[in-house]
Amino acid sequence: MVFSSYLFIFFFLPLALLGYYTAPKKLRHLALTIFSYIFYGWANPSFCKTNSENYKKNQLIKLEQLWNRLLSHNLKRI
Repeated sequence: MVFSSYLFIFFFLPLALLGYYTAPKKLRHLALTIFSYIFYGWANPSFCKTNSENYKKNQLIKLEQLWNRLLSHNLKRI
């Protein structure tokens, strides 16, 4: 699916926007994530695996950064 295709403009984009704005605020990020998996999986299903691996790596990096920030904050209090 290409960004300039009729399928994207008249089907996928309105559906993604509807899903985003009807989702509760806490779940909007998840809605966009699901729609991005559908979009990239439409072109090549192996992209879903690549995206999920990248997502997991990013989450681990984010948790590590949060952990380091908490440790440094607690060390400053001592």
